[in-house]
This record gives sequence, structure tokens and C-alpha cells, in this order.
Amino acid sequence: MSDAITKVAEAILKMLNMASFMAFSVIFTSPSSANCVANDCTNENKAPTDANGNNISSKATKSSVTTKLKLEAVTPCTIAYAAIMLHFSLTDAPFWKVTYNNFNYEHFYNFIVDFFEDVDGVEAQKRVKSLLKWWNK
Repeated sequence: MSDAITKVAEAILKMLNMASFMAFSVIFTSPSSANCVANDCTNENKAPTDANGNNISSKATKSSVTTKLKLEAVTPCTIAYAAIMLHFSLTDAPFWKVTYNNFNYEHFYNFIVDFFEDVDGVEAQKRVKSLLKWWNK
């Protein structure tokens, strides 16, 4: 593969990673936290801002899903759920179906969970552990 194609592929993967992470943030934390991810907020004490730099909100008005479900860490199942919701939101489906346009969401979900949980080999286990650590930072 040429260097140009490799660079384009890497850029696309970075965008997909960011989209997946933002989808997870919207679903399990809050839309404002996804905005913070998009704007690269590194200071936890800094209030999230809109595109003009104005504070989005001074305090949360509802508990996040993670608080309600007592989720303390990102899991393979939550990553798979966010990936399904992201993919489905990018389709033109008028309503939820397990299979839409020959794409089976149940298989997709199981594939992602198996990627993390059915790991063979020490190197593969290290990569999965590193990936989960990244998701939980």
C-alpha cells in the first residue's frame, strides 16, 4: 500500500475512533461531555463551551446514564452498544430492526464483544488491555 493511501486510511480510522468515542460519551455521560471531547477539553475543572467559547451549562440537571447504571468503567458491551447506535444513526432506517439492509446488528454487537473477550495470545491480550485503558482514561 502506498504512503498516501496509508495516511488516508489512518486519518479515516482516527475519525471513526473519535466518532465512536463521542457516541459513547453522548449515550453514557452527556451531550456536553461529547462536545468537550470534540473540543479536546483536558481540564476537568473547565466548563464545556460552545463553538463561540460560551459556557454550555454551569451544572448538570440530570444524572448521567453511567451514574444511574453504576457503571464505573467502559466495558466491551458498552463499546459495542455505542458502535451499534452510531452505525444505526448513520443509516436511513425509519425504525429499529435487528437486520437492516443485510447488516445484522446482533452479529455486529457479538463481533465487537468477542474482539475484546475471546482473545488468544499474550500480544493480543496486551493490545485489548491497552485499548480498554484508552477508553477508560
